[in-house]
Amino acid sequence: MPDRAETTTQADWPGLTLEAVLYAALVLGAALIRFFDLGRWPLLTSEAQQALAAWRFLQGQGVGTNVAPLPFDGALLSFFAFGAGDGAARLLPALLGTALVLAPLPLRRHLGRWGALAAAFMLAFSPTLVYYSRTLAGPVPALAGLGAVLWGLELAGRRQIATAKLVGGAGLVVALTSSPWAYTFLLVAAGYFGLGYLASRRGRPWPGWAASGDVLRPVLRDGQAWAVLGLLAVPLSTALLTNIGGVQATLDLFGAWLARLVPGGAGRDWLYPVTTLAYYELGVLLLGLAGIVIALRRGDPWTRFLGAWALVALVLATLSGARDGGPLALIILPLALLGGLSVNALVERLERPQWAWVGIGLVVFGALVGFWWLNLTTYSTPYADMLQRDRQLLGLLAAVTPLILAGAIAAFRSWVGRAETAWATGILGLALLASLLLRSSVTLNLAHARDARERLVVAPTSLGLKDMVRFLEDWSVRTTLDQHTLTIAVQDDLGPEVFWYLREFPVRAIRPGAAPTTDGALLLSAGQDTPALSGYVRQRYRLGTSSAAPLGSGRAALSMWLIGEGGGPVQPEAIELWVKP
Repeated sequence: MPDRAETTTQADWPGLTLEAVLYAALVLGAALIRFFDLGRWPLLTSEAQQALAAWRFLQGQGVGTNVAPLPFDGALLSFFAFGAGDGAARLLPALLGTALVLAPLPLRRHLGRWGALAAAFMLAFSPTLVYYSRTLAGPVPALAGLGAVLWGLELAGRRQIATAKLVGGAGLVVALTSSPWAYTFLLVAAGYFGLGYLASRRGRPWPGWAASGDVLRPVLRDGQAWAVLGLLAVPLSTALLTNIGGVQATLDLFGAWLARLVPGGAGRDWLYPVTTLAYYELGVLLLGLAGIVIALRRGDPWTRFLGAWALVALVLATLSGARDGGPLALIILPLALLGGLSVNALVERLERPQWAWVGIGLVVFGALVGFWWLNLTTYSTPYADMLQRDRQLLGLLAAVTPLILAGAIAAFRSWVGRAETAWATGILGLALLASLLLRSSVTLNLAHARDARERLVVAPTSLGLKDMVRFLEDWSVRTTLDQHTLTIAVQDDLGPEVFWYLREFPVRAIRPGAAPTTDGALLLSAGQDTPALSGYVRQRYRLGTSSAAPLGSGRAALSMWLIGEGGGPVQPEAIELWVKP
């Protein structure tokens, strides 16, 4: 929360310096990994539901229910400007995900210069945030809104009250119209301020609490500002008053959030949040936990609030018991900011070293880490070569090498010095965590984004659906001399992704088991013994895949994490296309 430290009238923005160049490079890198081949992967079921609602609205049809207002507005605007398509549907999350990289910039007086840069790096290449930036969903727009709220709190701390109300209010509206998990932030804020108020009433105020109250009181007590906030929410949730049902959809997000708080209400995968964070966001998780410890020692209300946000959000995600990455994305922002705090604390504690010894330490420690990584990889993979003949030796080497590394670090510290050891281990550790983050982000989002073995990917849509559409367009040209005039009867219990990709065709929904009519093609769920339809020929396509245990056994999970191979069994889901020859 804001305090009186370094209160100024203007934000301390960097000029044209190396720091500014690094921020620009991070934004460009974030934009590249988010926008590159944005329409390559087919829409997931939840994405297709949002996109189909926006497309049908443009066709003068009903929107339906379970549609988040802001993602709907973004898809609607993109379709109006660029035409309906997979890439156009995802433009808004990609744009806001890129802008989110700059969220630590105005918070540098809390995080420090190096801490803000480290937090921006984590936000730019977080696998979870990149995945949801390339997905038509609400988590990343909600995070962008909450980043604006944090910026507004910082502006309030700098006594720029009018600007703080505008920025913070707009960010709050964006968050609350994007994702139900944005209410977790409000819950944490209410609980945090409530506890702080009770502590001050009992004569035990938190350090810096009085200064924070002096700053926030004019903002929270401004009834006119809250009225403007409510008025701003109406056009944003209703697509500029063209979709009045968006008001109810915004209110439904609160109900959806409450429903997800029922313990086990969405499943029983209690360990999913923690294991998924450790799988994709190991560096963010470790640095964030270190930042929580630093925040508790400092007693700063602002950093303590970030710690409370991260911990409460993790607890609520665990209680829901759902295999859902949406609530996890909302945890990444506070963890990244706290991780930046820990990086800045590390940099501040480093003493001036002898760089030649630092280089020697990096070579020695790096060689041991590389040796450990190779043995661990060979042990976990099922390759049949001469190295696999003695798995016990490989397992022993993989287990002993960290002990040898720890001994080498202790000996280096004793013989050379503490400063050189701190620099060598700090550089190597941060480089290793950064490389793991980059590798996971590229693997998940550019190689395995529709692989059911990835923990964030739940029941992905297959590329075979796009192949089927291309076949139907070619078949329609052959039979009707036009790409999209072939009439298709579609089983009505198929997912919205099917209707999204057939949106350009004349489609008629039929019940399962209904007798065929004169339609040029029929699309049905694949059965084991589907009887032949007279006058039609059949072709099967994969609709999607799923996995009850994405990572499989312990060794298969390790192999999946190390090299992207292994994991658990995958169950395909097929559909049958019947056409008249």
